[in-house]
Amino acid sequence: TWVPEFAEADLVQPLPDELVDGDVIESVAATARWDGRVYAVPFNSDVGLLYYRHDYLKKAGVTDTDLSKVTRWSEIQQLIDTLDDAGGKVPESYEKGWTTQLDASYEGLTVNGIEAFASAGDDFSLTDANGRYAGSAADLEAGLDELRNRAQAPYTLGDAVHSDEARSLTDFADGRTAFLRHWPYAYGSLHQTLSDQQLGVAPLPGRAVLGGQNLAVTRASERSATAQRLIEFLTSRESERCLLDAGFAATRVSAYEDDGVACESVKPPGAAGPTPSASGETTDRMPRDANGRPAYARTILLPALRNAVQRPRTPLYGAFTQT
Repeated sequence: TWVPEFAEADLVQPLPDELVDGDVIESVAATARWDGRVYAVPFNSDVGLLYYRHDYLKKAGVTDTDLSKVTRWSEIQQLIDTLDDAGGKVPESYEKGWTTQLDASYEGLTVNGIEAFASAGDDFSLTDANGRYAGSAADLEAGLDELRNRAQAPYTLGDAVHSDEARSLTDFADGRTAFLRHWPYAYGSLHQTLSDQQLGVAPLPGRAVLGGQNLAVTRASERSATAQRLIEFLTSRESERCLLDAGFAATRVSAYEDDGVACESVKPPGAAGPTPSASGETTDRMPRDANGRPAYARTILLPALRNAVQRPRTPLYGAFTQT
């Protein structure tokens, strides 16, 4: 989110275009550019995802608990209605349908708001290519209506209005809700206590917001060439594969789709998942595919990243999110 501000203020220097090549996911690559130039390189990405309890849905009588094709929030609300009607069939710990990060004291509410705005209209954009406000009253009304719809008391855990990532993750892990909006790192965290038969993950209905970190070089750097080489290494195909194996959202398509790219610097060739300890044990319980990636990476995470929207592109983003 800070690339436009730092570029516009001349605090970071332009970088070679080839550092953001065609292997970088298109939506993610767009975060690195401002005014037609590359000012940063995506290091790791992020995107909102929908986590849910397979076991709760099955106990409520839902036969198809694969939500990967759900596209409308109303479908989630229907499932919550089913859970509420199931009564004693659902564990006593269950309180409300879903939780998310609605605390207005940090960016959580901004992110959820932008996801609602983007899901309410096909041509969502609050800013133009120059970072100037381009929204209309109708855009705002539709977006706020969608946010209110998602946060309705009958469906939403009351504590969500005070929740950040940590609190909402704990509430979901404790079984208080059946649905959770969260980031990719929660996939590994939740699987430490929940099995694949209990936990499901799907793209958020509608549109989700990108997150992540980009790397840039300060305009005043006296080691800009060395810094660029470091960035090139940290964002290389192998480094991105290492990030994905560790549970983060990699920025390169090859990390998800090219079986010839492996994280050789961290684990022995051919090993799937994290390197075990000397005793041969590992604490990693994350489901993985045959090549060691998180099991959902190629089918859920990559499509979600490709379909995600950016937060408003403006040199005044800090003021925007605070407002």
